Amino acid sequence: MDYTQLGKGNVYQDFPFSFFKEKGSLDIHQIEWITPHVCKIFTHQGDYVTKRYPSMQVVRQQWEFFNSVSYAGIIPFVPFPSGRFTVYDGIRYIWTLSPWQDGTTLTFENKKDRHDAQKALILFHTHARGIQINSVQQRSPLYVKWQKRYHQFALNEHIFAMHNEIQLFREICLFSTEALQQFKSMDWDAIIKLSNDVWEWNHGDVASHNFLRTTDNHIKLIDFDLLTLGPQCYDRIQLAHRFISKGISVDEFILLDLFRDHLTEESFYKGVVFPSWILREWNVLLQKNPSNERIFHWLEKVQNWWHLHQTFVAQLTNVLT
Repeated sequence: MDYTQLGKGNVYQDFPFSFFKEKGSLDIHQIEWITPHVCKIFTHQGDYVTKRYPSMQVVRQQWEFFNSVSYAGIIPFVPFPSGRFTVYDGIRYIWTLSPWQDGTTLTFENKKDRHDAQKALILFHTHARGIQINSVQQRSPLYVKWQKRYHQFALNEHIFAMHNEIQLFREICLFSTEALQQFKSMDWDAIIKLSNDVWEWNHGDVASHNFLRTTDNHIKLIDFDLLTLGPQCYDRIQLAHRFISKGISVDEFILLDLFRDHLTEESFYKGVVFPSWILREWNVLLQKNPSNERIFHWLEKVQNWWHLHQTFVAQLTNVLT
């Protein structure tokens, strides 16, 4: 999709230029859509990223957090030149503003990028811990999110059967059911209370595109829509899954600072074992209403991912026992 054309012929065709100038005092001379809800704007005051939200709930938590944290490794919201923290477009959305930062997003196939990403996450966790705000957005524990993800995946037996992959489906389901039960069996009420008492924060979405390498070679975290108060093992587990999906070796994995001191923690190990990332990728594909040909090729990927995950878990377990 060509996002530079987004809005032509509808209510968004002209408003970004006039609306932002009227209420945000932004003198825009060019706009470039990055996604359907994020765009880069070029103004006489500088370049920015603006993002639209359907409600203030997510925005309010981020603003309070950004106002309290003192850390240069994130790209926060900034006020509009008019002084407003947000502006309403008069149609349906609330808009925020962040400074544009030149750079390139990381790729987790790259060993240096993996190293730099986990280092950046450690720094974020350290600086975020202890930040107290009023507008905390309540989110479900990770195991609840994973339960929903698994149940959604489990509805697709007929698709695997149609492509003669019923054995693969059953293997993944059997393994996932046991792994999820092990993860859920921990005393999460106590774990969450302990982390909340010291105000631990998670970024919430540690995909590679949310780590930006700036032109001066610093790593900055972006996009805090899923910022979550809770055990920081959530971020560690999910970054571990991202690395596993890109083929990280166990030898490299256990030496990374983000993971090394937590390898013997039950919550971390059991979280890594559960193949959440495979279920996520499959579920996302089906949301796009793929063709049979696309599904066939995706099933080949699932086979490879399943082998990758099983091999990694077996090797990690062997190292830790």
